[in-house]
Amino acid sequence: MTKQYLNNFIPTQGEKLWSNIKQQSTIYREYYPIRELQPYIVCYWISKTINTRNEVITSRVIPDGCMDIVFDIEEISKGKCGSVCGLMTKFSEEKVKGTNEFLGVRFWPGGIVPFLKISANDFTDKLVLLDDILGKVAFEISERLYFAETLNEKLMIIEAELVKLLVKAGLSNELMISALYKIYKHKGIISIKNLSQEMNISQRQLSRKFQNWIGTNPKTFINIIRFQNIIKQLNEATNINFQDVVFENGYYDQAHFIKDFKAFYGKTPGRL
Repeated sequence: MTKQYLNNFIPTQGEKLWSNIKQQSTIYREYYPIRELQPYIVCYWISKTINTRNEVITSRVIPDGCMDIVFDIEEISKGKCGSVCGLMTKFSEEKVKGTNEFLGVRFWPGGIVPFLKISANDFTDKLVLLDDILGKVAFEISERLYFAETLNEKLMIIEAELVKLLVKAGLSNELMISALYKIYKHKGIISIKNLSQEMNISQRQLSRKFQNWIGTNPKTFINIIRFQNIIKQLNEATNINFQDVVFENGYYDQAHFIKDFKAFYGKTPGRL
């Protein structure tokens, strides 16, 4: 399962597109989970911003089709627990002063549902406290993370809890997995009509499954994956021709491309 994901889709936040001050002030790292969890989890990640200047750093998070469990290290020190970050359908910005540090688990699209037995649609564009879902277990995890001395210890605590949840997890939805593979393979350049026909399912049924497993309708998700592919192209390129990007990614004109890009990124491509 995981190999097909890795071949066709890797979510990115476009780190090389960040402002110089954010790149210089932010430590961002990703760590792979054990094989047992790889069909569900993209990575564990840490993000630490150290702002020693008087300048305000803008921290931007863009839609990647995924859901995350996020632990704010400062909040944990105050006795609070982590949060579930639902699928994002638009960008968000935070003004950073001083230092902040986060530790997170990024789930593949649909990957969190078997663990928490939730409808992804209930979390879209929201942050929901983990204790609302796991109860006192969420506080126990946060307390153990607070007392852990190293990053490796913290990751081992999170991984052990996820393995416990996996034992109780329901089965993943094979139809959804197949639909996601097709979207990744086409890099988000596929119509809902063609997708439903290939899946031999009505567009209405497909939409219901996407709302439950992914957190949005198929059209929005497909547009996010196409946007992610564009960000990957920009992140890896040393010299980019936007006219080529427009047509390679299935847009009929630049105006449509710019509108979608600004909605997901918060800036037009020309302002990067």
